[in-house]
Amino acid sequence: KMGILGLVVKDPASVSQKTIEKSELPTGRSLEKGNMEVACKESGLTADAIFQDYLAEHFPCMTSEEEKKTEGALEYQLEYILGGKASDMENLKYVVNRLLLMREGTNFVFALADPTMRRQAEALAVSLAGVTGAAILAPVVTTALLLAWAYGESLLDVRTLLSGGKVELVKNAENWKLSLSRLGKILEVLKECDEGGGQGLGYEEYLRLLLAAKSGMSYVMRTLDMIEADLRLQKGTENFRADHCLVRVQAKTEWRLPAVFLRVPMAFLGRGGNGQNFSVNGYSGYL
Repeated sequence: KMGILGLVVKDPASVSQKTIEKSELPTGRSLEKGNMEVACKESGLTADAIFQDYLAEHFPCMTSEEEKKTEGALEYQLEYILGGKASDMENLKYVVNRLLLMREGTNFVFALADPTMRRQAEALAVSLAGVTGAAILAPVVTTALLLAWAYGESLLDVRTLLSGGKVELVKNAENWKLSLSRLGKILEVLKECDEGGGQGLGYEEYLRLLLAAKSGMSYVMRTLDMIEADLRLQKGTENFRADHCLVRVQAKTEWRLPAVFLRVPMAFLGRGGNGQNFSVNGYSGYL
């Protein structure tokens, strides 16, 4: 009933309500195209890493410091680049679900391998199966309990991240927070994460991992969406369209140099002074 943001955000009412009209942005409209082939394209792990650094430096996310945040079209711009939804809330939900999936996987692997946790889950599973008279289901119930336990720990992880804290990529017995006995009181335990703290990676660093897991042209175009949408909010660029910009121009220039500038050198060469024609081919641009 609370929704996923009601579980992992301290104050769900504080989540940005900003929206954009995607049909007016590069990813949602038919784009103008030039007629010059641009052969120079960078790709690969190095190019992706440089691009991710650019994104992290210039585009704010939910936990960004106030000085990095701007009056942009959306407040959670890194989340938009990942999710591509039309609102801050939907993009945050998308990222939260991706983080929960990531954290639940690593947490479940640890819980499954930890003898102490497995014994606790088995003991409770046997007790539950015995009450229902279906002891044969104890192994299934054990796995279900471990999955629920890992998911509960994942909720704590994501709430910690959204509160400005840090979470290790791989858990161990020392940094595991949720006990099986408190799983049924998860709403109370979640509030204990609102101070942040912890060690490991922060929220923005986890966003980098999500970007690295699925880099591609969609992220580039969504970045262009944010640049264009923000420029339209500024005075003087209200009608800015990225696909109406010149990236590269090739030109042939011809001109005639008047004889007055060539009179002396032409006299030395024994030629007339009627002027000289010049022609230059070239291009100018940026990538």
